[in-house]
Amino acid sequence: MGTTWGYYTDLIPVGDADRDGRADLVVRHVTGGGSGSLSFHRGSGNWRDPFPNSERIDAAWGFLSDGSLLF
Repeated sequence: MGTTWGYYTDLIPVGDADRDGRADLVVRHVTGGGSGSLSFHRGSGNWRDPFPNSERIDAAWGFLSDGSLLF
């Protein structure tokens, strides 16, 4: 992985969470000793840029920024 992934503390492969046929990731970023934040990275299927975009997850409920339920 490139240096852009360096500030995440956990990378969690979740399989095909959005059921589009491509593997996805949930990542956690912690700063300043807090509990951190979660984001969902949809798999693109492109080996050069496999996870191009991310969406913030409301960790308390497992919702994505568009209101859909992740888990």
